[in-house]
Amino acid sequence: MAIGAAPRDILFDFLRWGGRVAASGLASGAVLVLAARPLLEAAVAGFQGLDVALGAAMAASLAGMVLLASALGGRAAVRAPPSDALRVDR
Repeated sequence: MAIGAAPRDILFDFLRWGGRVAASGLASGAVLVLAARPLLEAAVAGFQGLDVALGAAMAASLAGMVLLASALGGRAAVRAPPSDALRVDR
């Protein structure tokens, strides 16, 4: 990020990055769940399939948590003075 960037742009970059992480995680998780379904049906007695409403609720809550964490990190980055970003403590 450039020194002197607008706080709105910094926060948007954090949220965009968090959204990409959430989307890739949800997509790969959905593929893995669909791939594991036959294994679960064979291994677990009484397993009758996937609950779509529960899966959607879990996906929405996970995406919400990722975006909230990104927003909190972005807010901390916006509040930090630029001079602190230039100093490196070794």
